[in-house]
Amino acid sequence: MSKQHKKAPKKKREKITWIDDGSTVADMSPVGKGLGGNRPNKPKPVTKRGKPMNRFQECAATYFGAVRMMFVPMLVVLGILCLVFLFLWILMGGLSPTMMV
Repeated sequence: MSKQHKKAPKKKREKITWIDDGSTVADMSPVGKGLGGNRPNKPKPVTKRGKPMNRFQECAATYFGAVRMMFVPMLVVLGILCLVFLFLWILMGGLSPTMMV
């Protein structure tokens, strides 16, 4: 005699609803005093004269804000690379008389 096992009822998957707020994965809107971004409730950024910025000006302001923020870390990394190179150069005999020719 074979016993039939009752199959458990399948659980229904929860349907996921995605809400698009207009932001990208790499949202850089906080860069440059909040310039840029696609938020509808946010007031449009203005220039020093009080005129609203166009899309190109917003992108340029965001770009230069990011560059300004990353300038010092870039110099630190370049300094570390120079020190490592100098250390390896000295270690390999860079100051020996035969290398000074």
